[in-house]
Amino acid sequence: MSLRFFNIKWEDIDEFLKNIGFMTAQTSHKWATVFVKGDYEEFSNDLRGCKQTDSFYDMFSDIEADAKAFVVQACSRKAADFKTIDLAQSIDEKYYELSRIE
Repeated sequence: MSLRFFNIKWEDIDEFLKNIGFMTAQTSHKWATVFVKGDYEEFSNDLRGCKQTDSFYDMFSDIEADAKAFVVQACSRKAADFKTIDLAQSIDEKYYELSRIE
């Protein structure tokens, strides 16, 4: 998204990323699609074995859905001014709202 701001062609960035051993644009697109379509298991699979304990989102699945929607909405705006702190504050607010902690 930030590449559009600097008017850099994605092909140029893709070539640069290949040269330094990073993920290509096609691979990045694949994982973005997996994330947006909601296949969280595939997206978060780190190949380190099975699940050991419940995660935060296992206990608060509503917050997970809201967080994903927040990210998709923020990244799809024309300005794409997404900040991680905004997501963290949104998750924090939802957590306190659901758990009724003041």
